[in-house]
Amino acid sequence: MTTQASIEAKPVLLQELAASCGHGLRDIWIDHFQHILAHLVFHHTKKEQEGVLKFIAATTDIHIQYIRRCSVQNQVNELVLGLHEHRNH
Repeated sequence: MTTQASIEAKPVLLQELAASCGHGLRDIWIDHFQHILAHLVFHHTKKEQEGVLKFIAATTDIHIQYIRRCSVQNQVNELVLGLHEHRNH
């Protein structure tokens, strides 16, 4: 969905889906960036990858390098602090 939204330059559908789940699209992209990146690498062309990464950076107002850092930091925090067991409680 992110790939198609980036091609069409329309994040509205993704924002509505995120909101219906009670989350912000920016938070979802940061929290799950490692999964998005893996999907892009294995299933999309280099041109599509670049388009999606630019789209995510533009819609989050965060440079991709910092999103990657935030994503890794969130994983480390959850592992170290055991927050994954207490999430959404």
